[in-house]
Amino acid sequence: MPLPQPGIGAACEAARLRASLVLDDALDDDFGLLLLERHLMRCPECAAVVAGMRAGASAVRSAPAVPFRCELSLPARRDVRRLPLANMAVAIVTLAVAGVTLPNASAPRQPHDAVRLAAPPPRLPIGQRSAGEDFVVRGRVDGATTPVRS
Repeated sequence: MPLPQPGIGAACEAARLRASLVLDDALDDDFGLLLLERHLMRCPECAAVVAGMRAGASAVRSAPAVPFRCELSLPARRDVRRLPLANMAVAIVTLAVAGVTLPNASAPRQPHDAVRLAAPPPRLPIGQRSAGEDFVVRGRVDGATTPVRS
C-alpha cells in the first residue's frame, strides 16, 4: 500500500488510488467511480495528476512489444578431477594421523575398575538396612511386631 504523501489530503489520496484502480480495470464499484468523478470535478490538482496517469498508461499500452532476450553467461568450470598435490598430501596425512590415534584413544575398561556412581546412595534411617524394608507390611500380634501373614 502506498505511503501517504505530505501535503495531500485524505480525499485526494483516495481519489488518486481509485484512479489507479480504474486504469487497471480493477474498480468494479459504481459508487467508487461516482466518488472519483465528483472529486476530479472539484479538485483541479487531482484532475491534472489523473490526466498524467492516463497519458502514461496509454503510452505504455500503445508502445510496440519488443522481444527481450536474456544472455546467460556461466562462469568457467574448474576441472575438479585434478587436485593439486598439496591438497592430496594434506588429506593423506590427516587420514594417517586419524588411523593411528583413534584406535588407542581410550583404553578398554578393566573388570577390576571401580564403578563410580553419578550420585551417592541415599542415607537410610538408623537401623534400616535397605529401602525395601519401608514396604514390608508389619502388624501387632500379642504385643510383638511380626510380619502379617495372609
